[in-house]
Amino acid sequence: MTIGGWISMTVSIGCTTGLFVWCCYKMLVAPAPPKNSAECGDDEPSNVEQKSKVQKDR
Repeated sequence: MTIGGWISMTVSIGCTTGLFVWCCYKMLVAPAPPKNSAECGDDEPSNVEQKSKVQKDR
């Protein structure tokens, strides 16, 4: 294999390995998910009660 082939292969393998390590690091260091849906900030508790009341009326 030529010098250009070795350089290309080394850069390719290095970038792929670096990306894999970075992704694993980001997954392992990520904060824990909230314990219940009220902590997610999707809906306020009053909105959830109002939505469930509207759904019951239908």
